[in-house]
Amino acid sequence: MLDRNAGLKSRFTRYIDFEDWECSDCLEFTQKLAAKKGFAVDEAAWSALEAGFEELIRLPNFGNGRDVMTVWDALLETRAARVVAQPEIDKSIIAEDVKPTLSEVLKSKRPPERDISQPRATSSVDLLALIGSLPSFEMQRAERQEETPRTSRRQEAEELRQEEAVSKGGTTEEREKMAEDEGRDPGVSEAVWQELQKAKREHEEKLRRIKDEEERRTELARLEWMKERLGKIMKCPAGYKWYQCGGGWRCGGGSHYVSNAQLESQFTTTD
Repeated sequence: MLDRNAGLKSRFTRYIDFEDWECSDCLEFTQKLAAKKGFAVDEAAWSALEAGFEELIRLPNFGNGRDVMTVWDALLETRAARVVAQPEIDKSIIAEDVKPTLSEVLKSKRPPERDISQPRATSSVDLLALIGSLPSFEMQRAERQEETPRTSRRQEAEELRQEEAVSKGGTTEEREKMAEDEGRDPGVSEAVWQELQKAKREHEEKLRRIKDEEERRTELARLEWMKERLGKIMKCPAGYKWYQCGGGWRCGGGSHYVSNAQLESQFTTTD
C-alpha cells in the first residue's frame, strides 16, 4: 500500500522489516494453536497443510502469522460443519477439513483471472480500484455468516460448546456445567443418558395417548348422556332420533332443531 502512495510513504521515517515465514514456521505456529485448543491433527492433515502453506507463502501478498490465523479460523469453521451431524468425543482435524479450507483461502488471496476479451487497465487509479473491489476472505466469511439464520448459529455454537466440554481437553468444571445445564448427573455416560432420554420420550408419548383416550371417552359419554336427556325432555314430533349438528341437535328428519343453550336451560330445571 505504501509503495502505491508515495505521499503517504514519505510520512513514515522508521521502518521495521519482518522476515517472510517459511512453510516450517507456518506448521509450527499451527501446531501450537492446535495444542492450545486441544485438537489432534492426523498425518494426512499435516501433509495437506504443508502443501497448502507451500503454495500460500509464494503469493506476493502473504501475511505471515496473520494469514496462518486466517487459515486456522477457517479450518475450525469447516470442521464445525462436519461434526454437527457426527459429534466427536476427541477433537480432531483431518485432511477433509484442511483441503477445502486451504482451497478457499488460496482462492481469496490470488488475484482474479483477467478476462482476455477486456482491455487491460493502464492507469494506476484503475488498478487500485480493481484491487480495492476484491472481496477478502474475511469479508466472504462475514457475508456467509450474515446469510446464516441467527438461530442456526446459536444452535451450532451450543453444540460446539457441549462437544468441547465432554472432549478430552475439557476441564472438570466445564463437564459439570454442561451436565447441570442438561439436568444430567455428573459421571453419567452418554450412552446411559441417551437411553434415559429415549425412555422419557416414550413415557411422555404414552401419557399423551392415555390422556387423549380419556378425553375421547369423556366426550362420547357426554354426548350420549345429552342425547338420552334430549329424548326424554323433547321428543321429535315425527318420532325421529336426535343427532348432534353444529351447536345443537337436529332430528333425523331434518325439520326440528334444538340448540345446546336450550338443552342447558332444560337440564338445570328438569331432573
